[in-house]
Amino acid sequence: MSFSLMTKADHSIHCLSGSRDRWLVLALSVYMVSTLTSMAVMSLGAFFLLSLSLWVYGGPRSLFATIRESLKENYLRRYFQISLVLAISLTISLIWAKFFPVGYGGKWIQADLVPAFAKFWYLFWPLFLTPVLERVSEKNRLNILRAWIIAFFIFSLIGIFQYFTGWPRPQVIPGHVVGGYLRYHATIFLGHHLSVASIFIFPFFMILDFLRDQNKRRALGFSTVFLSLAVAVGAMTLFLTFSRTLWIALPIGILAWLVWNLPRRWAVVFTLLSMLGVFLASQHPVIQKRFQDGFGLSTRQELWKANWEFFKQRPLVGVGWRQNQELSGIYFGYLYPGKKHFRGHAHNNLIDMLAGTGLFGALSWLVWCLAVFWILWPSARRGDSFARSLTCAWLVFQINGMTQLNFWEGKVTHQAMTMMAWALLWARKSK
Repeated sequence: MSFSLMTKADHSIHCLSGSRDRWLVLALSVYMVSTLTSMAVMSLGAFFLLSLSLWVYGGPRSLFATIRESLKENYLRRYFQISLVLAISLTISLIWAKFFPVGYGGKWIQADLVPAFAKFWYLFWPLFLTPVLERVSEKNRLNILRAWIIAFFIFSLIGIFQYFTGWPRPQVIPGHVVGGYLRYHATIFLGHHLSVASIFIFPFFMILDFLRDQNKRRALGFSTVFLSLAVAVGAMTLFLTFSRTLWIALPIGILAWLVWNLPRRWAVVFTLLSMLGVFLASQHPVIQKRFQDGFGLSTRQELWKANWEFFKQRPLVGVGWRQNQELSGIYFGYLYPGKKHFRGHAHNNLIDMLAGTGLFGALSWLVWCLAVFWILWPSARRGDSFARSLTCAWLVFQINGMTQLNFWEGKVTHQAMTMMAWALLWARKSK
């Protein structure tokens, strides 16, 4: 319909739709920034986005119809199916744990199903986010990413400041004293240094992509100087988390990104320089001391052994998804009566899934993880550096998951599923 033939009523509807879409862009920007903050702020950001989306789409029926329509597309349909299988495997393990609980020394786990089932929404959140992101224009999507990158830069500066002062939330680095002063993990507003190590890698690699691509950089409206500074500050903050696994995983991800994106000659040069830099850095006394420090390693090893025992006890369905954390306390209390002992999750994604959900759940989870790379691969193979950057971030994420349970940690899962939505969006656009 041409503008000249548009009635006053049609024009009013058109203006209202445009106004609502502007509100939707604001909600998406607020939400993306919230994924770099605390769990409470993330939840508020998600609620704000969902509420405004219902208003923009004209109610739940219209929004759900849009989501159902998007499921006709191959990538989203496959993602839904894989996530549904994973959710079913988690459900089976929880129901089995509820009616046939595991215990030691006369104490048994008490599986609370409602809070556990409430966490399933994470898996299906990308199915809502993807069509919502697709509704806004390419320019507005850049505006959303611009807000996310600015927030990442500001929060990274706070992380560096926090290392020296402890503000806003002090978390002392064990055994790390410089000049007679304590130093603190860079936790920013996320509450734990390992959360930062798994969340901030996504905007870090995204900025690398913008820094490499001149056209994208111009479209984003950032200078090379600012993006270079953001990468440097972000890398420093990630280092100051003092996550030993990240110190290994991040260089691997960066090397993969360099080899994948640079011409062969420059890729070889930068790879050699990077390897030399990693070797020299590993000789620094602070880094050597951190790797040689046994703090946290022995407890992880005991938790791995305990969860392996849980898996052997119930190899098919496990002891119950996320119930192995409670069971670890019972188990160690049985082994070491009257002594305080560290309890917690398995500190390893795969071992935790094997113990909690058995072979069925662990295989479903592995398929889900492989689906991430399956979704990204076609775009990455065609040269889409967005997909390549996100693939490298997921690689670092999975390496981090070898010594921590980052996949099911609420704040991290929130960010990971948001990144999945962007991956699904790019997969659809690349077709």
